[in-house]
Amino acid sequence: MYTTPIVLLASAARTASLITAALDLKPQTTLELVLDVTAVSGLTPTLAVSIEMSSDGVGGWLSAGTFVPAIGLVSQEKTFSGLRRYVRARADLSLGASFTFSVLGQSVLVYGTPDDIRALALPPEALADITDLLMEQALQKDSAVADGYLARVLTLPLLAWSADLTARVCDLAAYRLMKRRGFDPEQGADKLIVKAYDDAIAWFKGIAAGSIEPVGMVDQTPEESDSSEEVYIVTELERGW
Repeated sequence: MYTTPIVLLASAARTASLITAALDLKPQTTLELVLDVTAVSGLTPTLAVSIEMSSDGVGGWLSAGTFVPAIGLVSQEKTFSGLRRYVRARADLSLGASFTFSVLGQSVLVYGTPDDIRALALPPEALADITDLLMEQALQKDSAVADGYLARVLTLPLLAWSADLTARVCDLAAYRLMKRRGFDPEQGADKLIVKAYDDAIAWFKGIAAGSIEPVGMVDQTPEESDSSEEVYIVTELERGW
């Protein structure tokens, strides 16, 4: 699983509300963040921190989620998934409050979101008692499983991928979630979940063996120029060559 350290707000004492600059996540559109409050003063102080996202980092900012408002010393962990490419933090402090706090963590390369599992892998009734956090954890684990196969033919981490990869990872995650809860792999819908898992593993093995082309996946291999023009060295000095 590929991660990148993230610092949205370094630890410092703050007495006024603020919005951070846009941060480019590139393809790593899951964030694992910690809001750490280490000092508080003021009359009935309140700190509300939220994460916002945007496709271009300029406009169209939307809320991606919020931490529980802090009124004292606290350390909160929260995962934000399905983010757009750019994110920023918004911190709103109550009048007269002073908070020393930070928002730190990491971005994670995950190939799907809980909404993808709902849309592609499991019906609503199967997910009735499964939280988004459990789905996010399953997706992270199975994105790492996928990378184990993809790394045999691609230079990771991926820069872009197709809906096929998202669907296959969701099939793996769905099987993991149902196995954890307990199900009958020989009956009805449960049997279909097992078949989807087996098909996904076969697909990844095919890619690793070279029998299936990884369509829509862009890795770290530099692009080759199609130019057939010759390259010349130009100089105004006499080199004696």
